[in-house]
Amino acid sequence: MANGTNDLDTKQGQKASVMLAGQSSEDDQALIEAPPSMDWYDNRDREAEHAIPAEWEAGQQITLDGLTPGELAQEDRRLYCQQILGNLSATFRALREQAQIARVRLWSDGQNDLPAMMETPKAETAEQARLHAIEAVSNWYYREGQGEKETVAYIGAISASPHTLNALYELNRLKKQFSEGLAELREALAPESKTRGDVYDLVAHINANALQNVTRKAAGALVRQLLHPKLNIRQVVRTIPIIDSFPYSVRWKWIESPSTLKIDRVKLLDLLERKQDNPEAQMDFQRVAGVTDPAFCLRKGVSVDLRVSVCLSESGRQPYSTGQPEKDSKKNDSRYVDIKSRLPIIYRQAPKGHYRSEPKLAVVPTNAPTRTRKKRVEDEPFLATMAVHRYIQVKP
Repeated sequence: MANGTNDLDTKQGQKASVMLAGQSSEDDQALIEAPPSMDWYDNRDREAEHAIPAEWEAGQQITLDGLTPGELAQEDRRLYCQQILGNLSATFRALREQAQIARVRLWSDGQNDLPAMMETPKAETAEQARLHAIEAVSNWYYREGQGEKETVAYIGAISASPHTLNALYELNRLKKQFSEGLAELREALAPESKTRGDVYDLVAHINANALQNVTRKAAGALVRQLLHPKLNIRQVVRTIPIIDSFPYSVRWKWIESPSTLKIDRVKLLDLLERKQDNPEAQMDFQRVAGVTDPAFCLRKGVSVDLRVSVCLSESGRQPYSTGQPEKDSKKNDSRYVDIKSRLPIIYRQAPKGHYRSEPKLAVVPTNAPTRTRKKRVEDEPFLATMAVHRYIQVKP
């Protein structure tokens, strides 16, 4: 971001100046223009409940010191559950604040002519692409008609200044912290935990209409009642993919991957034995008992993933520090990073005087030829009552 404050185009809406906390005048001046208002996000954000008492957010922190929550004294156990709820509320509050900082930073980069591309949703200009990216980094509220398990996909690459990357790193840190807090809440709601009743009592105390006797699987629904009624847990915890160097190329491709689970012979027989009142299950039991396979493949369905392949520049061999790189990425060639993400790639702006201002970008068509993988399981199911397949035996 260049020194000085840039004027936004008046047709983009009312201008507002935002002071970023903790930034000095040496940091390209902290007084910068705010991005145009996005009514749907602003309206949703104002619906935040934060029903959890503020004193719980800054309450005494209980350290387990090797103990399980169930081994704590009753009063400490109650404080521990307060701590879980309070930390979730505090983290969500910090997430909302940090999202505003990241949005302002991304917009400011655009005012300094850093490039941006967005294929989905389609953007005709860099300004439109950047607006979609601003939406993406804080798009964690359900829209009208959006399914509970549905996540919005963005295909794009956005150039960012070092200050913007730092703001996004902090946003990712808070996302991870929120995810960890949600995991703690799920554990506290586990049937075998002694903290489950404490959570029920606390929730009933702060919200008489909140879910009662909630299971760990419904922890997300409970969080929505306490923090925000439209909170999309899947979108709030997903990591923003950051490339902390200027890449050579970025490629996107949709991939259908079978969701499978390896199940050993003994466990499969045990599952079938529980269904002995079903004649077909009895036949399946005999079928498994009649072969010597040590394990079988249980197909659970097909997942559709958006894979992003990033080729780093020769000088940028340091991979991004967030996201989930593939283990076999281009045979472990350090020039490549493979990411599974439905958020736009945010990469470090090109070095000053570089012959390119943005990487080579390509979106592979959905009807493009695909590489045929070596078959590991038989095509036809082995059983009638379960989607179980036999592994192809490798001949010596």
